[in-house]
Amino acid sequence: MLTSVDPDVIRVLGDPLRLQIVTLLARETLCTTHLVEETGAKQTNLSNHMKVLREATTRRTPPPRSTWPWTPSTPATRTATAT
Repeated sequence: MLTSVDPDVIRVLGDPLRLQIVTLLARETLCTTHLVEETGAKQTNLSNHMKVLREATTRRTPPPRSTWPWTPSTPATRTATAT
């Protein structure tokens, strides 16, 4: 049972696309290309949402020059998106 979630996480996940992104990432690691395909969002729009997620620390930033796998990193995010 979810008892406490950071208000910033709730604000960030209040956007339907960001919630969809985090839900997808909770299931598996995906690169940006796959996230674009899965969400139907344009790459620039997806990148803007990923920036918001990064700033809210709800996912890990890949090391420089990686292949861009994105995964959620905070327990609150994983709990908030658990199905």
